Amino acid sequence: MNACIDTFNKQAHSASNGQLSTSKPFNVSTFSLGKSKENARVWLQTRYLEKIGLAKSTLINIIFNKTKREIIIAKDDKGTHRVSGRSNGLPIVDIKNKMVADTLGNVDKITVRFYANSIVIRVSQFEQKKAERRAKRSNKAVEIFSGAGTYSKFSEMAGFKLDTVVERDDRYIDIFEKNIANTTTICADVRDVELEDLPKNATLLSMGYPCTSYSTSNVVLARKLKDETLSQEAVQERKDADFLSLALLDIIRHINPFVLVIEEVVAYKDSLPFEILKYALERMEYKISVQEVNASFTERKRLAIVAIADDEPVDLSNIQYQAPVPIETHLDIPVSERDFTPIEERPRESGALRKGLGIRCHLPSDTKINTVTMHWTRHTTASLLHPTKPHHYSDFTTNEIRRIHGLPEDFQLGDKVTIARAALGQGVADGFLSVLRIIYDRVCRPVTKTTTKTHKSRKTGQLALKW
Repeated sequence: MNACIDTFNKQAHSASNGQLSTSKPFNVSTFSLGKSKENARVWLQTRYLEKIGLAKSTLINIIFNKTKREIIIAKDDKGTHRVSGRSNGLPIVDIKNKMVADTLGNVDKITVRFYANSIVIRVSQFEQKKAERRAKRSNKAVEIFSGAGTYSKFSEMAGFKLDTVVERDDRYIDIFEKNIANTTTICADVRDVELEDLPKNATLLSMGYPCTSYSTSNVVLARKLKDETLSQEAVQERKDADFLSLALLDIIRHINPFVLVIEEVVAYKDSLPFEILKYALERMEYKISVQEVNASFTERKRLAIVAIADDEPVDLSNIQYQAPVPIETHLDIPVSERDFTPIEERPRESGALRKGLGIRCHLPSDTKINTVTMHWTRHTTASLLHPTKPHHYSDFTTNEIRRIHGLPEDFQLGDKVTIARAALGQGVADGFLSVLRIIYDRVCRPVTKTTTKTHKSRKTGQLALKW
């Protein structure tokens, strides 16, 4: 065999009649691996055989290299096999024995490189990448657009270990690092990330695609699109968001995760970036699930897109939420001791009423509040309404919003209220904790069955999921 390999090495880098390159193959082709009864089958019937010197009746040797997962076919005057072919037809190389599957594995596609007097057959890169991602079953995770780490915290609570995160705003990374330890943080625009800084052995890749361009509530963008002087700026903003998916595809291909999770606004499912990513992921043979995700104590609706490199998609039909409890359960200051101010002293509510926008407020007995956004001074921000005094309101504290979102008591948000509120507004709520637990059970505990119980927090009395 060593002599045959030496022969191949010499022949693969020599020219034939001065026509073939000495450093690269004459042709590279992808073929489907066939079947012959119980054996895998390599069937090559192509004009390239004749062009590289393997005409009909040429003697050849076939070398099976299991370590490199490759089959070498080399011209050899003392060879044990012969190129076949029908009369007046193309030459044929036909290999159909147990060694084919033993060498290449259970794959569908092979890449064939035609050199002078020799051929190298390997598992196609597509098949190699598919096999690599399907083999990943660790709890290592990477997150793109991590923000302050609300999703990351839920990932950690579900059982995953954050290895690396990407976030371009250092103010949010500062909060992230207060809550998630031993994680590499990359502060950069996702289009500027050096792929070599991202691990290739992570099982879970998550990304909260920037949503402002796809949110139906983005009144600023809508106004720009209608304004002739600003429409070009708005169109460019949307275009930048659309083509961001190309950078994300580079990251997906580099990390090659077993599971990909995209968290987005519901309208994203009708966007161009989603069509691009969905098409690319399906070509990579990921199975995709799309599910709207709510929250236990807010009306925040988001989209969970889960792609898994497996034969069946992830079942997201049974997302678990915490049992409903009154809003007053989440409060730091009881209603009886709370400072409620009349509408005349509150520009947010009085301005909304004057413009006919309506006031978003909730009684302490309600079980959910409206969606908390990044912009907590706008009229869309919900407030607490006094149960007996009409038009008397109180703001929710940052800690109360954290609790309503289902984040743990030890999740730190820092001392800057504006940044803390923005971090919560762009983050996720506890519905994604259930999504991540479903994924963790599928990936890391495929056999273990879990049960869901509830426990009551000593500090707040609120009910929380415990697994």
